[in-house]
Formats: sequence, structure tokens, C-alpha cells
Amino acid sequence: MGEKEEAVEEKIVMQPLLKAVNCIYIPVADPHKAADWYEKYLGLNRVSPRGDVMLLGNGMWMFLSISPGQTSNFVGGDGSVISPFTFETDDIAALHQSLTLSGICVEPIEDFGGCGLKFWFKDPDGNRFHVWQDSE
Repeated sequence: MGEKEEAVEEKIVMQPLLKAVNCIYIPVADPHKAADWYEKYLGLNRVSPRGDVMLLGNGMWMFLSISPGQTSNFVGGDGSVISPFTFETDDIAALHQSLTLSGICVEPIEDFGGCGLKFWFKDPDGNRFHVWQDSE
């Protein structure tokens, strides 16, 4: 084998220097109003009395950051609106039904077989979020 071939075969295995996502930031027009909505419709608890920090079920903090007219979404190469993260739930059917009955903009649940179930919904500030439930 030549030097070039050996160099190609060598793989440097590096340990990830990032462990997890610690918290997320959601742009909203009014953090207090947004906190009311997240509490009422998604069952999240407030960490701060000002209502600008919510607590997800796994203990992760979600900051509601003043940023009127902006959303957390971006447009992908195929033109679809993408959320930079996906929420996870243990009961996607109950969540979907609750949001639908509350008049919230939700898309149908999609079944990805062994990968799980997913759907999209929007908050009052226009943030479009992805929700997933594993198939386990």
C-alpha cells in the first residue's frame, strides 16, 4: 500500500465535545402571554415568576425571548419550513387531540412505521413546531 492509501484508511475517532442541548430559545412578541399559552395548551410549568422561562417534562428550560415578528423557523432547500428542534411526547394522539379541540393550527399525525409518529403545530407567534413520538 502506498502512503496515500494508508492515509485514507486511517480514521480519527474523536469523542464529541458537545454532550446535549441544555436549553432552547423561542422568539415571541410577549413572553408573559406566550407563557400563558404554553402553560394552558402544552402543560409546561413556569420557572420564573416573569413567565419568560418554561420547564419541559425532561427538565430542560425553554426561554421565551422578546423578538416580535420573528419565528424560530427557517426555510430548507426544498422550500419547506423547518423547526431547528423537535419536541418529544409520550402520547402524541392525546396531544394532537387536545391542540385540535383547542382550535390550534395542527397538521395531521403522520406514521413513519418503526420510526414513530409525528405532526406539526403553530404557536400564537407563528413558530411552527415538530412533535415526535417513538414507536416503542
